Amino acid sequence: MKRLLILLIFLLPVLFSYNVVAQKLSSIGKSVEYSYPEKIQKLVLDPLPAGTYSIGAGGYFATIQSAFDKLSIDGIAGEVILELTDNLYTSPTDSFGFFLNGPIPGAGLNSRVTIKPAENKNVTIQGDGFGTITFLNTSYVTVDGTNLTGATTLTIHTLPNSTFLYNEGIVFFNNCDHNVMQNITFINEDITRISGSCFWGNNSSPEAPDSNLIQNNFVKQAGIGFFISCDYTTVRGTGNIIRGNKVGSETDSLIAWGIQVENCLNSIIENNIVQNLRFYNNYSNPGINSWCGMEILYGTT
Repeated sequence: MKRLLILLIFLLPVLFSYNVVAQKLSSIGKSVEYSYPEKIQKLVLDPLPAGTYSIGAGGYFATIQSAFDKLSIDGIAGEVILELTDNLYTSPTDSFGFFLNGPIPGAGLNSRVTIKPAENKNVTIQGDGFGTITFLNTSYVTVDGTNLTGATTLTIHTLPNSTFLYNEGIVFFNNCDHNVMQNITFINEDITRISGSCFWGNNSSPEAPDSNLIQNNFVKQAGIGFFISCDYTTVRGTGNIIRGNKVGSETDSLIAWGIQVENCLNSIIENNIVQNLRFYNNYSNPGINSWCGMEILYGTT
């Protein structure tokens, strides 16, 4: 009995230490409840007809926010492409940056909204709010940088700002389904906190992000590359795919955490490269981690 007591005294600190590490490797802990702006209520005009519309100086829409407000209130009537024609767009310094308050009326399988740089434009969207771009309850949206290198690219550049708990690149909140993030370079200078780009079901929400695709992106700098977090929702995020992304480069990246999925079902994580992780925040440094997931398929990573 005396030997057993001595053994337990010896093991308890070890077990406690292991439990703390396990917790840090699990949920990213974003248990913050956010209040979203009410959707603007005004006389609804005609939906945006199918077609391509420029955003920028002299364009059909002067700003990204004016385009988002049109989509939020009036919706669309067919496939819509929003082309970014300026080299730099600076989002508002507030909780949500460029903010699309969904759902988008008329959006569906055959009537998507695609946001991309115009041909031969190297576009940067920059911000220092909680989110540089935020989509709330928004489905059937594609953000496509077209290429990671060359004449037509899109970079999401997020600056650190301690006013907010986190500084995210692109955020999809709550009931966001069938969206695509692809061919984008992400630079998030908030490397000491777990800030990145994400699909996130907020506290006690009855919905979660489903059937979304994150593919062929490059994360050069971030506290965490990509995450799909449904840990604080009442349902699991289902059918999401993280495929073919490169998180960290061989030499110059500042990455603390690679890819994280939480409380998800039937997700696929395959053919990603996660490399050159470094300890910048208070969490351990997992490359790819699943927390409370079910039926998660890992391919070659």
